[in-house]
Amino acid sequence: MFDYLNMAHKHVLVTGATSGIGRATAILLSELGARVSFIGRREEKLQETLSMMTGQGHLPLCFDLADTKSIETIIKEAVGKNGPLDGYVQCAGTNKDLPLNSVKYEKIHELMLTNFYSFFETVRVVSRKGRFNAGLSIVAVSSTAAECGVMSQTAYSASKAAINGSMRAMAVELAPKGIRVNTVLPGPTNTEMYRDYLALRSGVKDIEAVKIVAPRNYLGMNEPIDVANAIVFLLSPASKMITGVELPVDGGYTSC
Repeated sequence: MFDYLNMAHKHVLVTGATSGIGRATAILLSELGARVSFIGRREEKLQETLSMMTGQGHLPLCFDLADTKSIETIIKEAVGKNGPLDGYVQCAGTNKDLPLNSVKYEKIHELMLTNFYSFFETVRVVSRKGRFNAGLSIVAVSSTAAECGVMSQTAYSASKAAINGSMRAMAVELAPKGIRVNTVLPGPTNTEMYRDYLALRSGVKDIEAVKIVAPRNYLGMNEPIDVANAIVFLLSPASKMITGVELPVDGGYTSC
């Protein structure tokens, strides 16, 4: 029987791989046989991720995606060392609790650089001839915040909604090249970033505080691997007819 989730001999780029969903995705891809080029801002955290991976040929790349003008250089390095891409996963992202009356252009721009502009620029760069193999699948991590209003999250929600909107247009434009583009929308997920958010909101840096912040995810709290599983499905041949879609991975959050 054909193993649809076998990623052997595939080269996948993962951003935001130093923690949370990005780290879980890089590890899972390595376990499924992929060569993973993975990007993060902190060298020591990149090496921690590498130590958790299996297989050979993985390439840690220390780089800040907010430096959008240099993204092409880092992609050239990844492709030069590991070959054309079969998958690209955008997990890099940041969040700030910003009440509307304190959101000025500079803060929005800073958030958009990491959350959206870097995604847009990386898609533009990796979709050029010679940088991808036939069947390239692109998956971006968006958020249920793009669909559901959350207090003090206007800028963050806007950045994630921008990913979803551009993804649909990218899916149409890149289909003639054989490239698929999709997003996953995690609900509250047990990551360091979300625990910090809980601490800010509730004063308790404990994942059980999710009952205060997000009671609607009635299947429970996501773990990073739950989102990574969905990402790998969208990278794999099992999803070869899926493009231009938003896949919630939210424990039921958006169904209420």
